[in-house]
Amino acid sequence: MLTITDDSKTVSPAEVARIIDATSLANVRVDEVRAGPVKATPDSITAGIVHKEISFGPLPDVNMLLVRVEHTLSCRTQGETEIVSITAAHIAAFRVIEDLDTTRGAVSAWIDANVYFQLYPYVRQFFTEMTTMLGLPPVTLDYLHRDLRSPTDAEASQPTGAIS
Repeated sequence: MLTITDDSKTVSPAEVARIIDATSLANVRVDEVRAGPVKATPDSITAGIVHKEISFGPLPDVNMLLVRVEHTLSCRTQGETEIVSITAAHIAAFRVIEDLDTTRGAVSAWIDANVYFQLYPYVRQFFTEMTTMLGLPPVTLDYLHRDLRSPTDAEASQPTGAIS
């Protein structure tokens, strides 16, 4: 049984470890895609993630915890003119394999410390394939560095939300 409560106390590493021990990744899928129109097809482009939003929510009837991660990739010419913006959301479904009573803060910390690193290879692959399918040079995002995962000022002001 999964129970998530609203609690604003500081999260300990032991709470995150409990979530890791009580969950198992069951599925990763694309939930939503928005792309285009492609304004040009140059031989080379620059690209980078310009927006990220993470949310989560339980599916108590089936003892699952869903994590949704949405990214927006901006593809630009060397002159910094936007060619296309691609937004993709991935959902990871985690099976809750033992009773788990936790807090929203602990789930957010688990996502930042563990889940995001599990999902990022799927995100990288998706954007490489999508840019190729749009007729652009394939984008290969750099691997995720833990020291670069600290939130920006904008992200820090927005807590991880719930899936509605």
